[in-house]
Amino acid sequence: MKKKLAFILALVFVLALFAGCGGKNTGNTGNNAAKPTASGNDTAKPTDQPDTPTEEPSPYNFAIGKYEVNEAGFPTEKYVYELPLSTTGESFTKWTTCYTPQFIPEDGWGSIETWAGVREMTGVIIEYDVVSSDTRSQNFSVLLASDQLHDIIDQGLYFYTGTPLQAVEEGYFVNLYDYTDYMPCYMYEAYTRSLSNNDVMDQIFYDDKTIVSLLGMLVEPAPGTGHVVRQDWLDELGLGKAIDITTYDELTEVLTAFKTADQSRYPMWIYNTIEIAPYCFSGFNTIMYATQLSYIRVVNGEVQFCGTTDDDRDAMTLLNSWYSKGFIDPNYSAHTTTFDSSSLTSTGNVGVMPVPPSAIVNMEANNEDPDCRWEAIPTTKKTDDQILQYGHKLGNFHFGSAVVSTKCENIPLAVTWLDWWMSDLGSEWTSWGPEGIIGSITKRASASSPTTYSTTKQVWHGQCASTAATALLSSACRYTRETMLIPAARDSSKSSTFGQ
Repeated sequence: MKKKLAFILALVFVLALFAGCGGKNTGNTGNNAAKPTASGNDTAKPTDQPDTPTEEPSPYNFAIGKYEVNEAGFPTEKYVYELPLSTTGESFTKWTTCYTPQFIPEDGWGSIETWAGVREMTGVIIEYDVVSSDTRSQNFSVLLASDQLHDIIDQGLYFYTGTPLQAVEEGYFVNLYDYTDYMPCYMYEAYTRSLSNNDVMDQIFYDDKTIVSLLGMLVEPAPGTGHVVRQDWLDELGLGKAIDITTYDELTEVLTAFKTADQSRYPMWIYNTIEIAPYCFSGFNTIMYATQLSYIRVVNGEVQFCGTTDDDRDAMTLLNSWYSKGFIDPNYSAHTTTFDSSSLTSTGNVGVMPVPPSAIVNMEANNEDPDCRWEAIPTTKKTDDQILQYGHKLGNFHFGSAVVSTKCENIPLAVTWLDWWMSDLGSEWTSWGPEGIIGSITKRASASSPTTYSTTKQVWHGQCASTAATALLSSACRYTRETMLIPAARDSSKSSTFGQ
């Protein structure tokens, strides 16, 4: 009996222990919930938290990962860079040239206002090696053979004797395809231009996974050459405006009037190559570049060489008639492209010439007649309603280009710096520099009216070799359309425009 009683007491004691050690009710029931108190010198201490690492801001303002792409993987809009691109003070070497080295200032190429401004904006330091244009090929060969290529090389592919792919495979140039995420402005331009010109991608890509050179692009592609006419002669003879001369028959009438007014003239200028660019005789759907048969066309599936077709015969028949009428100098085979230095073009013997629009200012300045005024005529056709089928496809690229050497220690930054040239700000600055030095804006751009410029200085520190005021051999630079130039002291409402 005693054992039973002892067992029952022990069981009751164990149950009491479990009740006393049971889980605590965390719910707040009225005012009976226990509250912590602090008294005397006791103060509540915060709970210890693990240290959160602070991310240091990047010294680079790379574009990678900061923009949207379309289904094809190209940027959906032009990227706007946050400047400076770098705060590290890093520098790159850049191999380039200058056609007017006598104008390079004593402090060097980098002290020119345009390039000093690029350095200030981007934070990237460039050490320029400005090589004579006459010795570039030899200089490049020496650098290549001695494994001393510069970080950035203007027109590198032009001087490399192998293929672009070989330049990559042999370890000389960087395959920029691997860095397209760092060049959204260039890739955006490539895609948008390819929508209207299927040749663009073939020029940018060597193959599906190879891009070796960044190519300079024209802001607004336009014919680089076209016919200009002496507007002051038209005014004297009451022949109207240059812009109204649209057909070969109308041009023939103008030439006839010019010759009749002065029999000593040879009013139609023809080069020894007949054409210097495939724009002057587009109305015949051919290219009459006389020194070679390198231009081909395809008509109804048949490959034809320009210079051998019926259209070429018709074009040459027209030229022969002009020659027979005394419109063309019998010594035309001696006429080279140095048109602005010819005595014939500066003494009032020539009334129609095929030239780049940027040449107009020089031609007027060099002419003995102070009233000389050249104006461009539209692309000449057989009839006003003719649809041009060949020889008038607009190019998107300029001769400027750049490659990045594998010797470069910070390829992403070098590529970013080049891509900034393709941005709206970079393009405008590298094309024109600070306003008021080589050009001044006379009218701001709008949806219906592009920006126009007045040139104020013909040659500026060796940066420009013509009044076009575009940076010569500037790597990856988008060039402002030359036909938008309004020569200083001229009526801006009569700007020269080709290809209308």
